[in-house]
Amino acid sequence: MKKILLMAAVAVGLAIMPGCDYVRTIAGRPTSAEIAAKKAEIEAAEAAKAKAAAEEAARQEAARREAECAAALDASGVIMKTSEEMRRLDISALDAPYYISAGAFGSKANAEKLAAKAREAGFEAVLAPLGSSMTSVLLCPSHSKTELYEALTALKGHDFCPADAWILITGK
Repeated sequence: MKKILLMAAVAVGLAIMPGCDYVRTIAGRPTSAEIAAKKAEIEAAEAAKAKAAAEEAARQEAARREAECAAALDASGVIMKTSEEMRRLDISALDAPYYISAGAFGSKANAEKLAAKAREAGFEAVLAPLGSSMTSVLLCPSHSKTELYEALTALKGHDFCPADAWILITGK
């Protein structure tokens, strides 16, 4: 009988206890809420690390691709000229560091025709004054050598692109 009373007292004691967090608090251990908060903190830190690693891998891949395209441009034999070498070319309205020069015309109407053909084919075209009597047609403004190489490769497949197209480096 004493055993039954003792077991009943233990059962009643366990039933009225507030729960595991109470026992954990008494034992100096973290509660369920503290464990959940720490788990969320660890998961957030791991996600941030994974995101940073993915961003670094993307940066490295972009740098590798940029170097690969720069080497391909150098090996292609395409002429590259700086805006300093083209002193008569007005680059004040240009905002990209690279352009593909498709030609220069004494007649602005002819320059506009070439620019229109390029636009119809889906390429961006800009007209720039070259001295007082000529107009240069600049295509595919690019901010990286990767973009430039891909644009030049795409342009070479069109009949309006001359074989002697060259690259303008504006320095911007």
